[in-house]
Amino acid sequence: MTFYKRIKEQFTKEVFSRFPATFIFMPLAIISTFANKYYNYLDLSKFFIYAMIISITIHLFIYKKNISIPFKIIIWVLGFITIFLSNYFHDTQYFYWLSLLLFLSFSSFLMKKTSNIEILNFNLFCLYAISFAFFSSVILYIGVLSIYSTVKYLFDIKILTDNILKDIATITFLGLFPILFLNKIIKSDFDYKEKINEHFYSVILKYILSPLVFVYTIILYIYFAKITILQELPKGNLALIICIFFTIVILVKSLLTGLAKHNKLTNFILRFSTYFSIIPIIFLSISIYTRVSQYGITSSRYVLIACAIWFIYLLIYELIYKQFNIKNALISLFIITLFSGLTPFNAHYISVYSQADRLKNIFIKNDMYINSKVIPAKKELPGKQRIEITSIINYLENSIKGREELKKLLKIEINTNFYNNVFKHLNIEYTTKYTIKQRKYLTGFKLNDIAINSKNYNYSFSIFFSDSMKKAYYGNKYFTYWLEKYSILNLKIENKLFQLDLRHILEKLKKEKIKVIDKTNYKKMVFKIKHKNLIIKLFIKDIYFSNKDNKIEIYSANGLLLFNIENRK
Repeated sequence: MTFYKRIKEQFTKEVFSRFPATFIFMPLAIISTFANKYYNYLDLSKFFIYAMIISITIHLFIYKKNISIPFKIIIWVLGFITIFLSNYFHDTQYFYWLSLLLFLSFSSFLMKKTSNIEILNFNLFCLYAISFAFFSSVILYIGVLSIYSTVKYLFDIKILTDNILKDIATITFLGLFPILFLNKIIKSDFDYKEKINEHFYSVILKYILSPLVFVYTIILYIYFAKITILQELPKGNLALIICIFFTIVILVKSLLTGLAKHNKLTNFILRFSTYFSIIPIIFLSISIYTRVSQYGITSSRYVLIACAIWFIYLLIYELIYKQFNIKNALISLFIITLFSGLTPFNAHYISVYSQADRLKNIFIKNDMYINSKVIPAKKELPGKQRIEITSIINYLENSIKGREELKKLLKIEINTNFYNNVFKHLNIEYTTKYTIKQRKYLTGFKLNDIAINSKNYNYSFSIFFSDSMKKAYYGNKYFTYWLEKYSILNLKIENKLFQLDLRHILEKLKKEKIKVIDKTNYKKMVFKIKHKNLIIKLFIKDIYFSNKDNKIEIYSANGLLLFNIENRK
């Protein structure tokens, strides 16, 4: 009963009065989730969750500050504008999520003189509040789950379904979790200015994290010396390794500002980490430049570039002001993430433009781009270049913006027979690192005169399955598809997962000695699935595989996907 009594104590009047807007968006997020689940209405829950976080940060920002009403209105309007913009940048919403969490970490210290220790203590307290809220919610949910399982087993009540558990989880984590977190937040004004003396905190910093930074630095400098002496190019993932290094350094320096007593190693890191960061910054820049010049910008490389800009800014700031400032680090990272997610220069757009330009340069190199127009290849291209072209086209095809740029470059219509049209237009065979080495089991296709019945299907897609997850858009939603465990084809549509065992299909075809798919047997490769209001038809056109240890391993497959959502509102 003590636990439930403590839960009850969290529902105080103060938490509702301090964060009134949050308690407007909270039920809206829950209602939106249920409306989408049971009535197929457009799911707006994530936007209400965004609004919840923004409302918390704004309340923390204006609390105990003499701010005019017009200025408060401007802040609210700007917050809602960012939510509105996030709807148009589907592929970079993870940046927006991060920017909101960063804003939460420093919003209460804006327009206010603060020290590193105050901001550090606030964020440590927030982590404690989040942990308390999360574990309390999990414990409560486990308790409900136990009661549910017991009642269902003992009384065999049919109306109890797993959907009830999902609904309870939604209410718990969208309702109870925020209340528990906010109730912890209001109990302090975060005017902590004392250093931290806790033994555990001191041990972690002095004897684990600080030595880790020291060893990490030595390893990097040894590698830098090696490639300099041998005049080698940096390895491909060096940029990622250096970014991890700098992230750990910044985290350790932030935590060290709150330490009451230091040893020689922690003092050394605080005094000299700025200077021993210069060489890694140089090699980070070289490594990123090398990869980008070879393969263009992708979303992951954009993240590395953004991190490098942040590290360089912090380095310059410390060299000028001779101090590390947590507030400055958080605000600068917030600006970078917001820029990377909600501007025309966001990670996705820049990566699409870069890959489209890279594809264009390959065409120019192979005399396939003449008079501002892409023409078919006059001769068979080397396997490496076919793989490169296929990889870029796959990357661009996986998003709305990418398809737009591909259509603009190739000047052809992008329709349901996407891959057939594109590669036929280019006179290039679809090639991957697997297909160039592995033979195709289904060696012959006579499908040009076969029309797949698309009646009663609203959506159709030509898709290529591999071990990497891809997504395709229908309206303002998308579905994902991927190949798993060298066998299982996965389709996730409308939050429902459908699986097809390609290995089993292949073994069946081998037993029947089928090597050619034509109008006499193509129906063996057509699979229909119906689940509630969702109807799916999948036509497998091709499968690439090899025999490994007397076991079939499937690397990729081509197919045509048709589906329809009935009674959609």
